[in-house]
Amino acid sequence: KDENSGGYVEGYNGNGLWSLAITYMAFVVGNIFAPSALALMGPRLTMIISSLGYVFYILQLLVLNDALLYTSSVILGLGSALYWTAQGNFLALNSRESTIDRNSGIFWAMFASSGIIGNLIVYTQFRGKEFIDTSTRNTVGAVLISMGSAATLTLMLLLPPYQDEETKEKERNNPKKGPVQALKDSGKLLLTRDMALLSFTFFFTGLQLNIWSAVYNTCIGFTAQFGEERKGLAVISGIFIALGEVLGGAIFGIFGKLTVSKGKSPIILLGYLCCMTAYILMFINIPKEAPFGETTLDNLAFIDPNKYLAVVASFLIGFSDACYNTQIL
Repeated sequence: KDENSGGYVEGYNGNGLWSLAITYMAFVVGNIFAPSALALMGPRLTMIISSLGYVFYILQLLVLNDALLYTSSVILGLGSALYWTAQGNFLALNSRESTIDRNSGIFWAMFASSGIIGNLIVYTQFRGKEFIDTSTRNTVGAVLISMGSAATLTLMLLLPPYQDEETKEKERNNPKKGPVQALKDSGKLLLTRDMALLSFTFFFTGLQLNIWSAVYNTCIGFTAQFGEERKGLAVISGIFIALGEVLGGAIFGIFGKLTVSKGKSPIILLGYLCCMTAYILMFINIPKEAPFGETTLDNLAFIDPNKYLAVVASFLIGFSDACYNTQIL
């Protein structure tokens, strides 16, 4: 909002938190129709088309406009719903019962590692800057657009899932479901006892996703007590969240056979303890005004905001998220 910041755009009043809310509202709607889209196009084509939603959302960084921001948020939400449903299906089709834990762990570690790479790129651009100027925003946007476009092109190289004779025979005896039947089947699945119980877990992990992916890092960037490099600290926080995610994905996914010998409950309990510890650290370390905008030096938390505690909380929340998601996958 500072006209002298070098990145001020007259008439632009876009709000990142509202954008996130719109994205996840569209995500909910998209998930209702994702099974139908998957039945119609298959997992590979669905992933290719839906991945363009991510690229379009980054494109709006180059032309800041309120309507474009919220429109791209809707497209991102719908695309994300299709993409995550399709990649889960593609992963399952390319795994056996003996390899699904390993493959899920590898996927989660690779997915989380993008947070390290992306945040390192952003950190090199944001370091030492209190405000993000137009040149910096365009540079970051161009790099992320290039990476997103390369990812879409990579999806085109994916081969169809391998099918042995037994699988082919099953497909011949069981005709492929149409979009309407896929929608009906997903509705029936939603009403089962297992899904009703899992819905509580999904609700919690959804809340936690919003906290670590948007709210917490934003709060760090708004906390005046962290000094002029607080924007850079917010990026470092994102890196440590990703490190926790990668470590959790490696331990509980790739080496899943060793870590689940006593069942999934100890891992879920460990994730709970880590996230509760992280939330306590956030609560005492971040001013209550931080979620709503830039704070002043007079806005204090229960303790003087500490950079190291902020980063420790970041790692713990990332690690706990991996504990939950590797077991859910």
